[in-house]
Amino acid sequence: MTRGLRRGELWGLEWVNIELDVKAETGWVAVREEEHEVGRDAAERASVKSEAGWRTVPLDRSNVLLLELWRRRQGAERERAGDAWTESGRVFTAEDGGPIRIDFIGDHFDVLVKRYGLPPVRFHDLRHCAATYLLAGGADLKMVAETLGHSQYSFTADTYANVLPDLAVTAAEAAVAVIPRRRSTGA
Repeated sequence: MTRGLRRGELWGLEWVNIELDVKAETGWVAVREEEHEVGRDAAERASVKSEAGWRTVPLDRSNVLLLELWRRRQGAERERAGDAWTESGRVFTAEDGGPIRIDFIGDHFDVLVKRYGLPPVRFHDLRHCAATYLLAGGADLKMVAETLGHSQYSFTADTYANVLPDLAVTAAEAAVAVIPRRRSTGA
């Protein structure tokens, strides 16, 4: 929700492509390929949508801690499964370590949206949330485009132009605030 990875990028994400420094509360995810499911039990490895999709995404403190908790939970699942565990190396797996269906991500997300009474939203909309949060937090469009893996900077600008008017007012106020002023002597 805050880093904007695509469903397929999350589905194919492997632990070897994640670096977590829990003590420093920093980390990153190397997005190197996107997986596409072609059959019920088969998968075909495909390249990301574009060269820009090959990227390194920095992680914030919350995501570092959540991923570390998830790694521990997955480790507990590995212990419970014993010899039945399938070592896929993936971050998001079934309880036996095997790959989940790619549709499980959206389906499970839909269940959570309904369970918690959230407004109807698609899993893909979380990418838009990430972009909006980045822009509202002061990130420039180039950083947003790189984080999302957009190959065209203009695509990011066109897609999130509706967020920019509010940010433009904030930027205008910030620009004026840095101009030194003399204090009036009061007359």
